[in-house]
Amino acid sequence: MTKKALDMKVLLVDDEPELLNTMKMCLDDFNVLTAGSAEEALEVLKHEEPFLIVCDLKMNGMSGIEFCAKLRENQVNVPFVILTGAADRDIAIKGLRVGLSDLLDKPMQFETLLSTVQKHYDLAIKEKQRYIEESRALLLTFIEEARDLMIDFEPSILALEEHPDDKAGIDRFFRKLHTVKGSAASVQGGEKLSK
Repeated sequence: MTKKALDMKVLLVDDEPELLNTMKMCLDDFNVLTAGSAEEALEVLKHEEPFLIVCDLKMNGMSGIEFCAKLRENQVNVPFVILTGAADRDIAIKGLRVGLSDLLDKPMQFETLLSTVQKHYDLAIKEKQRYIEESRALLLTFIEEARDLMIDFEPSILALEEHPDDKAGIDRFFRKLHTVKGSAASVQGGEKLSK
């Protein structure tokens, strides 16, 4: 399966269209989103969830550091890489404070950009695999617990049909139903079952 076949995207943000286009071409194996400013990138992020943001430091309007800080304030924890032609200590310290993942020097070596994006792609794939494994384990646990509870449903229903005024029987039935409903909410997609 190719990288483009997976719905994982990298967001490139730079106010220099030529550099933006060159970076996009360099990352041809990846699904690439682009934005010409931090403000435009914020609009993109309303509809997309990239696995990585690569952003220029100095742009018209909001700087790369300000953009990263704004994302972190809004609990957006996407790995964030800054491109800078002035990689100095102050920028690095500010970057660490706002949660940068990495700094890349400009003019950049495109091999460095490619390896940085590949590293974050690999990490994102591992995270997705971990999430899938955890979801699968939850689903299997839910199925096992639900199976045991469902075995008891038919006799409970039959007993309630014979004794519709049995308050204790009604209470037991609804506790079982509530347990299945609560367990369903912990499984991806199960929130629909729990409503």
